[in-house]
Amino acid sequence: TPGDPRRYARRLAGEATRVLAEAMRVLARGLRTGDHEDLRDALARGRTTQPLLEEWLASARAGYGNTRIDASTRRYREDFVLLERQAVLIDRAVRSVRVLARRVEGLGPDAGRDLSIVAPVVGETAQAVQELAGALLNGTDLGGPRRALEAAAALADPGQLGETDWYVQSLVVLMRSPIVDLLEATGASPEEARAALPAI
Repeated sequence: TPGDPRRYARRLAGEATRVLAEAMRVLARGLRTGDHEDLRDALARGRTTQPLLEEWLASARAGYGNTRIDASTRRYREDFVLLERQAVLIDRAVRSVRVLARRVEGLGPDAGRDLSIVAPVVGETAQAVQELAGALLNGTDLGGPRRALEAAAALADPGQLGETDWYVQSLVVLMRSPIVDLLEATGASPEEARAALPAI
C-alpha cells in the first residue's frame, strides 16, 4: 500500500535481486555458448547491483530505527530485521557470483575448456533468483523461491559435473556458496541451506 513504510526497501530488494538474476542468466548463457561478450556482460551487470544493495541495506536499517520511535510502525520491526538480513545475504551472493564470473572471464576465449556443463546449475539458480526477486518486491511467501533454489542446489555436485576437469569442479564449488546465501535469504537456516547441497 502507498503508506507502507516497507515499500521502498522492498522495491530496492526486488530490483537488486532481479539484476543478480539477470547477471546469472547471462553468465549461464556465456558458459553454455563460450561467448566471451556474455561473460564480460555478466560481470558488468553484477557490479551494477552494488549501489542498489547499499541503498537497500540503508533503507532497512532506517526503517528499523524508525520503528523504535514511531509507535505506528512498530509492527513492522521484524520485517525490517529480515530485510536487513536479506540485504547482507544477497550482497554476499552477488560477491560470490562476481568472483565466479571473473574466474571464467579471465580464462579467455581460447582456453580450450568445456565450461558448458556448469551452465545448468547457474541457469537454474538464475531462474530461482528471479522468483525470489518477485517475492521480495511484493513481500509474499518465500516457499516457492526456496524450493526452486533447493532444486538448483541439487545440481551443484562438483564430483559429478567436473569429474574429468578439476577447473570445472572448482567453478561448481564456487557456485555452492551463493546458493547457500540465497537459501538463507528465503528463510532456511545455515544448516538447512548446506544440507540442500550434494555431499562432497
